[in-house]
Amino acid sequence: MPEIDWPGLLKWSLKYNDGTGPGRRLTDEDMAFLQGAIQEAMKQVVDSNQLIEQSVPKLLSPDPKERLAALGIIEKCMDQPDAPRNLEKLGALRPLIELLGDDIEDVVLMSLQILSLALQNNPQIQSAASQHGALEALDRLVVGEALPPPSSAAAGAPKSPALTAPPAAAGPPTSPRQKFSQQVQLKALGALSGLIRHNTAAELLFVNRGGVAVLRSALTSEWWKVRQKAATLLRHLLHEKRVPERQIDWRLVEVVAWMMAQRDVDSEGIEYGEVTGEMVRELLSRHKPQIVRTGKLINLQQAIDCRLAAVKTAQSRAPAVEREYFEEELKMLKELLALAS
Repeated sequence: MPEIDWPGLLKWSLKYNDGTGPGRRLTDEDMAFLQGAIQEAMKQVVDSNQLIEQSVPKLLSPDPKERLAALGIIEKCMDQPDAPRNLEKLGALRPLIELLGDDIEDVVLMSLQILSLALQNNPQIQSAASQHGALEALDRLVVGEALPPPSSAAAGAPKSPALTAPPAAAGPPTSPRQKFSQQVQLKALGALSGLIRHNTAAELLFVNRGGVAVLRSALTSEWWKVRQKAATLLRHLLHEKRVPERQIDWRLVEVVAWMMAQRDVDSEGIEYGEVTGEMVRELLSRHKPQIVRTGKLINLQQAIDCRLAAVKTAQSRAPAVEREYFEEELKMLKELLALAS
């Protein structure tokens, strides 16, 4: 059976010789060199299953360069239709999940990318990944990546002018070594979505073990892309009636209100506002009596007003040919005000 040219592939490590401490990232030059080395090393092996099988022993190598090389090969194989389905059979799924606790950020990111591709609409892999502890590992990454709440003095943290700042979001414990960049949190949310969406048992398990608190922590992220990704998943769970009333507490409502009140429409984009609005619509449509009981309905009403004013201002300042792009969100915000009244 043809073999991967591991010695040739690992020559790239001569360029990657400045240490691989926790959080260290590959430069663009490093990554380009690695991708070229992978292409060269894979020349003799055309079967994706063979490539994955030969890469598995390297996934848990003590040498981070070998782990990265093996991940690069497996990621290349994900383009083949049968490769994602065979990860468990070939023994790759468990090591990939174990690598979510790695100290090297690029190892974590590449593992998350592979898992995201493998989990989407793949019930067998979703089930196997859950058995290997994927849900717990992804929860830790999402919560571990949560930045200080909006009330902090962190540089660049957006402010909510009309609202009480939400408290720090509670969630599963996290280890300091898992606190990488926000890109890890974003990728972890993508993999989490792939793991549970459209799988009733997985969605209920996630919610029942504190999933709303996990998403609440991500909703306080400094990066709008993370907030948008978390809002998309929470909106889905609300729409599918997975979230019980007892989990709609004042902390969640305050965080959602803060997120809705953001004024920086231009940098966050129209999609951010629409996703946030759809999440709020699901929350109000299904749990308004509980929101009233939290005493925070007024916060949500003020937040919608705040966002409405910001969108109107952004629309008035936009070129005439772009103003129509704001109409959909403006219409939705007016509907939300009526729903919240």
